Amino acid sequence: MTANSTETELEVLEFQVGGEEYCVSLESVEEVVTMDGSLTPLPNADRSVLGVMDLRGRTTSVLDPRAIFDAGGANDEGSVGEYVVVLSEEGSGTRGWLVDAVNRVVSVGEDAIDNSVADGPVQGVLKADEGFTVLVDPQNVS
Repeated sequence: MTANSTETELEVLEFQVGGEEYCVSLESVEEVVTMDGSLTPLPNADRSVLGVMDLRGRTTSVLDPRAIFDAGGANDEGSVGEYVVVLSEEGSGTRGWLVDAVNRVVSVGEDAIDNSVADGPVQGVLKADEGFTVLVDPQNVS
């Protein structure tokens, strides 16, 4: 990007769930932690809620993106991820997504984002040489 350019760049965190590539605006991410403890299941919770964990004294709801995004992979009795992407949220408690891998943080220009497929939690897709990465808006994930 040149000094005269007015193009806005968006920093995103790229991650994998069930073999698929996703990303989320870095502004929405509080931190990424390794899943090194157990989750406490919540009775009668939605299937996307894996349970809660204690994250330095904060009760954190951990969600399964496989159920949210209809991605492949196991969420019962199988490998469900190694990292928790903790999301920044105001007033609704702390929640995170259990993901398989965290790839990198990358800056993308607005011209690299195709918003024509935006629907619900999908904010758009990023066009790259390797294919597409789904850009997710965590505020629209229920």
